[in-house]
Amino acid sequence: MKTLPVLALVAAALLLAACGNKGPLLLPSQMPEAVPAMPAPDADAPPAAPAEDAAPADDSVPPPPPAPAPPAAPEPPPAPPAADSDD
Repeated sequence: MKTLPVLALVAAALLLAACGNKGPLLLPSQMPEAVPAMPAPDADAPPAAPAEDAAPADDSVPPPPPAPAPPAAPEPPPAPPAADSDD
């Protein structure tokens, strides 16, 4: 019978979470005024220019030079002479 108190606590937690802080309580007379929506564009205004009529891209700028090659790996040191085993 330990599940009944656990269920009651879970139900209370869910109820508090659902009915938690909803912000400041304001009377209707205290509500801020609504911001007007953006006005519609004029019907007499010319349409916007399509992308094809836009200014051409500037091709006079040369591309950047290629990156320099990484330095070559140093040569390994010469192998030591083999030891004589005739002794």
